[in-house]
Amino acid sequence: SKTFEVRNGLWVEAEMSVPVTKVGPSQEQLLALFVPKDSMEWKQWDHTTGEHRAARMCRIRYPVGANYAARFDSLSINVEGFGERTLHVPHVLRDGTPFKVLVQILPDGRCAVAIDGTPIFISPPSFFDAQTRVMLVGNTQETKIQVGHVQVHDGIAPLMMRTVSDSSKSANAIHRSHP
Repeated sequence: SKTFEVRNGLWVEAEMSVPVTKVGPSQEQLLALFVPKDSMEWKQWDHTTGEHRAARMCRIRYPVGANYAARFDSLSINVEGFGERTLHVPHVLRDGTPFKVLVQILPDGRCAVAIDGTPIFISPPSFFDAQTRVMLVGNTQETKIQVGHVQVHDGIAPLMMRTVSDSSKSANAIHRSHP
């Protein structure tokens, strides 16, 4: 699979539709920028069965909830060295209305996420690999999850420029945690 340089920042944006029709682990979509922790294990994995978990990543998952009741108003973000966080999404996505997800690794190692043009998360610096890969993983039992146009870009996403500048001036990462 293709690798991308991270030195100047890297962002991936994907159009998605995730109509959740039942509670359970079989309806979800993930988008990640990641680096396998073990290159031999990565080569041996079939790249179709399950999710390769042995990786450093900046990842979103919608909806929250893999082994328990799903929370349709929230998504989870997993960042190397920062753990997993549950965040409220700007609007309910459950009905399958298309939305755009942007996942960004900034030049200083922070991970940032935006939904439909609204930045919702920036982590502390924690992603220091020189290269990364893009991964889309979905489970679509009894529904039709769709991923439309996917774009990968070098640099900082234009919609993140002001947020990145503002968050650099404060000690707190921008994020809206779900209560």
